[in-house]
Amino acid sequence: VFQFSVIISIMAPNANDQSSVENRNHNGNDQDRPPSVIQPVMQPHNPSVMGKVRVMRRMSSENNLDIPLGDGSVHSGSKDDEGSVSAYSFTSGHSDSEATKRQKRYLQMKVAVEEEQHVKWTKRAMIAVLFLAAVATSLTTYFLLKEAQEDDFDKQFRNYASEIVSVATENVENSFGSIESFANSITSTATSAGQVFPNVTVPDYTSKAIRVADLAANARLVTYAPVVQADERVGFEEYARQAIYPQIQQDLDYLNIDSVTAEEVPTIPKIISYFNLTAKSKFPEPDQAPGPFLVNWQRYPFEVAKGRVFVMNNMMRIPTIRSAVVAANQTMRATVTFLEALLGVESQVIQPVFDQVVPPHLQGTAQDTRRMVGVIWVVLNWANYFQNLLPSNVGGIFVVLKSSCGFTATFGVNGLEATNLGLGDLHDTTYDDQVYRANFFDLEGASSEEGDSGEEISLEQQETGTQADDKVCIDKLIL
Repeated sequence: VFQFSVIISIMAPNANDQSSVENRNHNGNDQDRPPSVIQPVMQPHNPSVMGKVRVMRRMSSENNLDIPLGDGSVHSGSKDDEGSVSAYSFTSGHSDSEATKRQKRYLQMKVAVEEEQHVKWTKRAMIAVLFLAAVATSLTTYFLLKEAQEDDFDKQFRNYASEIVSVATENVENSFGSIESFANSITSTATSAGQVFPNVTVPDYTSKAIRVADLAANARLVTYAPVVQADERVGFEEYARQAIYPQIQQDLDYLNIDSVTAEEVPTIPKIISYFNLTAKSKFPEPDQAPGPFLVNWQRYPFEVAKGRVFVMNNMMRIPTIRSAVVAANQTMRATVTFLEALLGVESQVIQPVFDQVVPPHLQGTAQDTRRMVGVIWVVLNWANYFQNLLPSNVGGIFVVLKSSCGFTATFGVNGLEATNLGLGDLHDTTYDDQVYRANFFDLEGASSEEGDSGEEISLEQQETGTQADDKVCIDKLIL
């Protein structure tokens, strides 16, 4: 795009007229001098000069226009002279003063734009600073709250775990204490009555066994079984034929069972027998059997309606019981075996019954001449020891019961309920960093004491395993 501009210049005279010009200049006669020639020229518009006419001029003090001539002289004329030219822009139509104002306004607008840009960048910087400050504050608050919640969770867990250990320990101590007391009462009753083991019958057995079962976290079985040596077998079987029906009738009367009499109760052998699991039937022990025999003599519960009156059975035929009895005879204290039954993880407690009661300070000394003449066999469910310990809205606690002899079982505690989850360590490994351990119970009198923290609770209990008749494994249980 082109715009038209006018370039005003003075045309120099040609060579032929040079002498005449000089002559006129020398003569000082300006009358004959031809007027200056103004030659308009078209050129492209130059935006940088704002379309203005560039004129080399000097304004005299009389406001005349001085125009330099080609010979070095200066033509001076007024503004009314024909040769004078006003300095106007042919494209804009504004004077120099108005152009200056427009330039000032342009500069002012430029400064305003720059300031506006500066303000925008300042606002952006402030927004970024405020955003970063908000993010930092939020993250700080989040981590502080998270740490506080984790601390609170850890404290609550420790409290609940400690509660489980404390209450469960007390229940276990009461259980084993009641079982031991029951065994001592049998010895005392027999001694007072002048009875000689194994020919001993516990009077009012069912009423006493119910109390033991209650204290043993609702144990499902409480049985008294005398140890009968081979040379005592004939005399014991004669004693059993005379005493078995009266003691069974006594239990029926206590339980208010009048549908049958003791003589009408089926499956009651009068000689020492054993139960063959394969044949699902009872068989008498051979006359040449070497013994000793562990005879199931008195039992609770007495399930007559189901025909489950297991008396006169030789429990030494059961491997787990046999090894536990051997261990109890060697250690002279209660032993426990573990198994997974239909009702969950159970323990068979074998509490020795001795022929005499010896004070605790003499036990294990040279004056301790006790002899094991029978056992109290109690079957208890470990899940019962972890029930009714926590508030109903608390759950998700795993209790892992481990034995140094190779047994492991896991229980889940949720509020008032405790369930058997199965064999093995099944706790949630996500919480391995939260572990609580404590000594749970020691049959020799050690009480629970707090250990390292964790979601596992350590249950240390000196109990005997069931590997073999000639091997006694002292269990340490981790709960």
